[in-house]
Amino acid sequence: MTKIKLLEIAKSLGLEVIEKAVPVTMLSQVEECFASNSVHEVMPIVEIDGKPVQNGKRGPITKLLQDKYIEATL
Repeated sequence: MTKIKLLEIAKSLGLEVIEKAVPVTMLSQVEECFASNSVHEVMPIVEIDGKPVQNGKRGPITKLLQDKYIEATL
């Protein structure tokens, strides 16, 4: 349910969503990263293997998705 709702939100915001397997070696190149599930909803990932993702803080797209997900589920 969380994934479906997030995909709907992303589409409504005009965000492109590509679902595919990403090799661990590529994770050091990401601009933002988050995990989603029904318990944590949208959880920013700010560090991978002890190295920060970008500036080590939640990114703007992740924040936007968190905010919109909360609005949609209230």
